[in-house]
Amino acid sequence: LDGVTYAHSEGVIHRDLKPENILLDSAGNIAITDFGLGRYLDSDSTRKTYSGEFLGTPYYMAPEQISDAKNADHRSDIYALGRILYELYTGDPPAAQQDLAKLDSGIRHLVAKDTKHDPKDRFQNIKDFKRDFELIASGTAAKRMQDDVRKALSDIVETDTPTKKQIKALQEALLPHKDDKDLTHEVFMGLPSKAFAVFHRGY
Repeated sequence: LDGVTYAHSEGVIHRDLKPENILLDSAGNIAITDFGLGRYLDSDSTRKTYSGEFLGTPYYMAPEQISDAKNADHRSDIYALGRILYELYTGDPPAAQQDLAKLDSGIRHLVAKDTKHDPKDRFQNIKDFKRDFELIASGTAAKRMQDDVRKALSDIVETDTPTKKQIKALQEALLPHKDDKDLTHEVFMGLPSKAFAVFHRGY
C-alpha cells in the first residue's frame, strides 16, 4: 500500500499489480516491480495503448481495464489490490469468484469495496484504502464501521420518504456485520415501515 500510494502520488498507475510483481527481500522489505504496463495519469501513456487493447493479468484486472485498457486509472490498481488482499487472507488460488464469507468482517468490507464492478463504487483513492486497512489492522475499525451503520440508519429515520440511495448506503454499511445479530436487530427495529420492505428485499 505504501508503494502504490507513492506511485499514485507521482501520477503513475501500475496496471499489472499481482503477487508475482510484489517481491520480498531477505531483510523483509517489500518492493513493487514490473512497471512495464504503467502509465502517467496526466499523459496518454508511457507506452502506446490502443483502444480495446488487452493489457494485464486477467484475474487481477478491473472490468474497465479488460474492456479497454485506456480506461484504466488509479481505481483499477485499487481493484487489483482488493484481489491480492483476498488471496493473501484466504490463501485461495486465483479464481473468478470470491467467497467473501471466508473473510473477517473488516477485511471483507475492504475486499468487497475494492472489487466493485463500477469504479465509482470503489475507494476513490489509495490513501482512503490505506487508512481503512490500518484501522482494521489496528483493531479500531469495528466501532467506526458500526458508527457508519448507525449514521446510515439515522439518515433514513430523519427522512420522510427514504431514497434508494439511502437504502443502498445502509445495506452496504451493514453487509460486513451480517453475523452481528445485535446490530442487525437494532437496525431492523429502528427502520421506518416505508423503508423496511425495500431494505429487506435487497438485504
